[in-house]
Amino acid sequence: SHIWGAAGHSLPACHKQLEFRCGDGVCVSKLKVCDGHADCGDGSDERHCRHAGCKTDEFSCYSRRCISINSLCDGVDDCGDGSDEDSCPKCATGSFSCGMSDVCLPRSQLCDGRNDCKDGRDETRKLCGSVQPRPQSSPTSCAASEFRCRDGECIRHAWRCDHSPDCSDGSDEDDCDIGDQDECRVNNGGCSHYCLDQSVGFLCSCPANMKLVGDSRCEEVDSCLESDVCDQLCVDINNSLTCKCHEGYHMNASSGECRANGEEAQLVFTSSKGIQLRNSESKSL
Repeated sequence: SHIWGAAGHSLPACHKQLEFRCGDGVCVSKLKVCDGHADCGDGSDERHCRHAGCKTDEFSCYSRRCISINSLCDGVDDCGDGSDEDSCPKCATGSFSCGMSDVCLPRSQLCDGRNDCKDGRDETRKLCGSVQPRPQSSPTSCAASEFRCRDGECIRHAWRCDHSPDCSDGSDEDDCDIGDQDECRVNNGGCSHYCLDQSVGFLCSCPANMKLVGDSRCEEVDSCLESDVCDQLCVDINNSLTCKCHEGYHMNASSGECRANGEEAQLVFTSSKGIQLRNSESKSL
């Protein structure tokens, strides 16, 4: 059905329960009435709206529930009808919106103990649950092989004074005097064994029987994995290799090969020379 406007134009009928007719005759969802956004071209959906129940620092949901302004665009349906998340900046999948500030954060920055959103909504108890963020000022929050930035962030110790800011606040490049900066003097540079000071930065190294894993940790070398000298079994005892054979085999003293116990295998075959018999040493019999 249609109704007639003041200018004599035919206007579509609006659904009585679900829609609101704007002053210009356009139909909009009733959920958009008094939501703080003008959806009608003439703004009539926002006129005569009374939100006496909500404070100035609160948001009025479509359902007329009042929630804190800080709950807008936090990825949680606080209104129950989704209206507190409808008008938020669109962030890429896997990102978190800092609200109306148009800032989007990677999920890895949520609940990390640092306020990356200006209002701190990325560190709220509601979002992070009972997990307590790591105290930024804790002197034990970083591993021995790490450098603690001024803001509490942990980075690899090898990145300290490498002419490239790795801390968010750039503190890993503070007080770096290339002339006499010796990172090895502080906690051995985070190296598990040897720390070698360089003109720029430092290097971790290991004893001869060990290898460097990552940037700073040494692990014992399994000689059996590093070489292929045994025919069957290899046993590494104190960096000394011992070759062994499986049960039912014995080791040839001269070649080190493992051979099956029992009589020596023989091969019978035919060729242009007739029937031949050979043993494992490939000698004609």
